[in-house]
Amino acid sequence: MREAQQGHDEVQIARILSECFGSVTPRQLSEWMSEPDVKTFVCEVEGDVVSHINVVFKELHLGEGVYSKTGGIGGVCTYSKFRRKGLWTSMMRQTLDYLKNAGISTLRSTPG
Repeated sequence: MREAQQGHDEVQIARILSECFGSVTPRQLSEWMSEPDVKTFVCEVEGDVVSHINVVFKELHLGEGVYSKTGGIGGVCTYSKFRRKGLWTSMMRQTLDYLKNAGISTLRSTPG
């Protein structure tokens, strides 16, 4: 797993997400990837991006000026030819480790 590279991975990620969720364009991905509170990770097999996951960071307002850093996981998808090979499980473990190392203790689901 590695962080997606803006200006490099959009076409391959768009192919995966379009298969899973419907039409997604490389331009849309470039816009999403440029958001400061979004991290996009991919898994490669033999140089091809075959799986994708987004992490979205938010601050959860707990009241009276108290905030908690949260992370959401979304856009999880693996290209159909590479499903049932443990890629998703490996990516999820690495993503949860990434969030823990980033000081995120609270997770929430995110759309898409």
